[in-house]
Amino acid sequence: MITPDRFRSCYPQPGITKAVYAPLGRADRDRRMRAITELERRISALEIPELGHSTVSEHADAHVLDSSTLAVVIVCGHNIRLIERAIRAHTTDTAEVQIERDIITITL
Repeated sequence: MITPDRFRSCYPQPGITKAVYAPLGRADRDRRMRAITELERRISALEIPELGHSTVSEHADAHVLDSSTLAVVIVCGHNIRLIERAIRAHTTDTAEVQIERDIITITL
């Protein structure tokens, strides 16, 4: 097959470089992570009125999984519905909240 400049071949041609993986810079990574880390802080400090106005951080641990996913691991499983209700009320339509066993997953 002929292209406008040269023959097309399945074999590497001189002068053609391979695509190189370029890792994200620190500034770009920080920009992407800013939203999820801010959500982590807000959810950890979120008060639960049904549990004596205690915070989520007293009943669970929040962990950032990637730039768009946060996992809230509940220490006391019997409080999971109360914590989930508080998180859903706090995040409204900005995030998707899923529950599986004692883990609440929040995806932006």
